[in-house]
Amino acid sequence: MNAPFSPTPRRETMRIAGKLVSTDDMVEVRNPYDNSVVGLVPAARPEHVREAFAKARAFKPTLTRYERQQILQKTAELLRDRKDEFARLITAEAGLCWKDSLYEASRAYDVWSFAAQLTIKDDGEMF
Repeated sequence: MNAPFSPTPRRETMRIAGKLVSTDDMVEVRNPYDNSVVGLVPAARPEHVREAFAKARAFKPTLTRYERQQILQKTAELLRDRKDEFARLITAEAGLCWKDSLYEASRAYDVWSFAAQLTIKDDGEMF
């Protein structure tokens, strides 16, 4: 089964600590099957990497286990509800067949849902 694909490449921005960051330099994301451009992402410069590491190092979490669990579970539900959309992106970027892309999109739901379950029993471990 073939899934419909948008001929217009997606254009994305990078995010550093929640802030949208653009650059003039863009990297083309190509479908490995037909070499078509499926997306454009900003090329990070060394200062972007330094800023991202500095923000990550300074970050102090304030959310409770329950709040973290709710965010992860909501993400899992969005992945489940938009499975076809994510599968189209996977096919476009990775060149996987539609069946395998649907499987990967479904597996993403499982992973995020499992992470949400583990967060509730968080005992200081990193997941």
